[in-house]
Amino acid sequence: MTTKQRCGPFYWAMRHVKKLEAGMPYTQIKPTITICLLAFDLIEEEEAYRNSYSIRNDKSGNRLCEDLGIIYLELPKFLRYLGEEHPRTGLERWLLYFSNEEGERMNKAVAENPALEMAKEIESIFWADAEEKEAYFQHQRLLMDEYSAAHTYEYLLAQAKEETAQAEEKAAQAEEKGREEGVTKVARNLLEKGFDMETIVQASGLSREDIEKLR
Repeated sequence: MTTKQRCGPFYWAMRHVKKLEAGMPYTQIKPTITICLLAFDLIEEEEAYRNSYSIRNDKSGNRLCEDLGIIYLELPKFLRYLGEEHPRTGLERWLLYFSNEEGERMNKAVAENPALEMAKEIESIFWADAEEKEAYFQHQRLLMDEYSAAHTYEYLLAQAKEETAQAEEKAAQAEEKGREEGVTKVARNLLEKGFDMETIVQASGLSREDIEKLR
């Protein structure tokens, strides 16, 4: 699972746990459905632009509970799916709007859905307000900084783990080399003192062939 894929479950968990107040029974917690509207492809193994997830049994596929629901809507996949066709459903019209689509197709979609026309009017008012626009950009910069910091942390953590693994491997190699040198030294000493082959084999753990090479 990638960093981006972890975001959905993380934000779902944060919102769900905040519903539980002191003294409140679990039965009163309402389901939390997280909808992730994405400007990039996330689910590599799925071609559909809409993918939903929940907690299910790995073997039977039976759902554990209704509390968890995460829906991913990937705009690039949606545009590839739609192609040159006109959006047919309400969801498709909204996704076309969120894709920053312009032109005749968008105008038709707005004409078919009054809520879209209202959204475009609100958007126009928003962009015309300098204070609102500046607040929006500041929020975007904050999100980008947080995302960058998270990636930097993961990179440094991965690098530290790799360096630790390399150090442990070198230490293990050095230990093995030291052990082999120690065993060889024991065998050489026993050979020099005239001990028989069987005694040297038992004392050093070396094979007869290795001991013959030391002669």
